[in-house]
Amino acid sequence: MRKSRRKNISESELNTLPKDSFLRVSRRRFLWQSSIVSIAATLPLNACLVDDTPKVLAIRNPELLNQEEWDTLIAVQEILFPHEKNAPGAVDINATGYFQWVLADPLLDPAEIKYKRNGLSWLNEDSIEQYGKKYPLLNKEEKELLLRHVTEHSWGRSWISVVLLHIFEALLSDPIYSGNCDEKGWKWLNYSPGNPRP
Repeated sequence: MRKSRRKNISESELNTLPKDSFLRVSRRRFLWQSSIVSIAATLPLNACLVDDTPKVLAIRNPELLNQEEWDTLIAVQEILFPHEKNAPGAVDINATGYFQWVLADPLLDPAEIKYKRNGLSWLNEDSIEQYGKKYPLLNKEEKELLLRHVTEHSWGRSWISVVLLHIFEALLSDPIYSGNCDEKGWKWLNYSPGNPRP
């Protein structure tokens, strides 16, 4: 099987990022990410009733994400953190808006922005190779299988972990940062924020 140019680019980009990059795992970052995953695994499923159909709340900023990237990001986040009757999903907590807010951070390393956006393109390339269509057009089972497939590549493992990290940040952060819309994540967890707020 041919080694695609995309894999070569992603590997070289992984090696050119700064030592303190999000892709380099320090002990502190590993423990912090592990604690987030542990907390998420113990979340109650009935703390807040969400009956409405989820709708994407954020408006796409074309300077940050093109339409294809936007649609792909929404589709990935819905698979990684789906809406359930008694629990908010990525769409409910505006994880897409939060991801876009992160990309707009002027202090974010341009290499990280490029990597986060490239992951969306690489996923669509793999989707076309595997199924003949882009990721948002796949059915749910195909989307799940493709995400499992891309984790076999170093770019896929690290990229999906970044997307998951931003979903959890959107769930737990103050709504001022564009995630946790209407405090749905906090209500689900029965959490009352301290004062002062940001």
